[in-house]
Amino acid sequence: MAFEVLEHLPDPQKSVKNIFDTLNENGTFYGTLPNYHGYDFLEIGQIYRNLFGPTHLNYFNPKSLEMFFKRNGFKEIEIMTDGVLDTALVENYYKSKKVVLSDFWKMIYDNNNYQDFLSEFQSLLSKHKLSGNMTFIARK
Repeated sequence: MAFEVLEHLPDPQKSVKNIFDTLNENGTFYGTLPNYHGYDFLEIGQIYRNLFGPTHLNYFNPKSLEMFFKRNGFKEIEIMTDGVLDTALVENYYKSKKVVLSDFWKMIYDNNNYQDFLSEFQSLLSKHKLSGNMTFIARK
C-alpha cells in the first residue's frame, strides 16, 4: 500500500520495482496519489496545496500512471479517480479570492441554483478520470 507516496519519491521507478519484486505471484499493489490532469488541479494551478516541488517530485495522470506500472512489470492495472471534493475545492479557492475563474465558472459558483449541476459535474469528473485524486490497483 502507498497512500499519497509515489509523488514524493526521488526515484519512484526503483521503489515500485522493489515492490513488484517482493510481491507474490498475482500480488496486488494498492494506493492513491494526485491526478495532475484533475479538474481541481488544473483550475487552481500553481497555488494549489503545495503540489509542486520541493514536496512533490513526480506528476502522474491516469495514462502516465498506467504506462509507469506496465513498464515496471505489472499486468493488470486499474485506475479510478474517485474524488468527491474537486468542485468544492475550486469553489473554496474562488470564494476566498485565491484564484480567478472564467465568467462561466463564476456564474456557476456564485449562484446556489447550480448545486445540482456541480454535483453532476463532480460525478462526470470521476467517471471520465478527471477528478483530482487517483486510486490504483496494480496486479503482478
